[in-house]
Amino acid sequence: FFTTFNGLWPMDSLPPFWLNLSRYADILFAASGLVVFLVFFHHYLDLPKHLPRAARHTKWLGLAIVVNVVLAVSWAYYYLNLVQSLLTLLLVVFTFTTSLRVYRRGYEPAKHMLLASLISIVGLF
Repeated sequence: FFTTFNGLWPMDSLPPFWLNLSRYADILFAASGLVVFLVFFHHYLDLPKHLPRAARHTKWLGLAIVVNVVLAVSWAYYYLNLVQSLLTLLLVVFTFTTSLRVYRRGYEPAKHMLLASLISIVGLF
């Protein structure tokens, strides 16, 4: 039958830039999900109040994800897709350790984030 969305929009009718972007859809969607999760994580645990140093780390990690996507689209997709996987692993470990530290400081909602990060670690391994 149809491959991808050929049945809805034949490949001949798509603008050239769309064809190029569709090759990078996996890294674009993964990175956007990671960045949105980082923003949620930052605000849910109120990191500037509880762990200001970790709040700065979330910003740097988000910047690294965005830079990685820009480089992957414009340069070496295969290698930077591996870097994206490593950044995701780093994010999961960072989420767990930061949630644990915030929970130990007495912020009760951190236990929910701790449980969520523990589930994602179990899912990774």
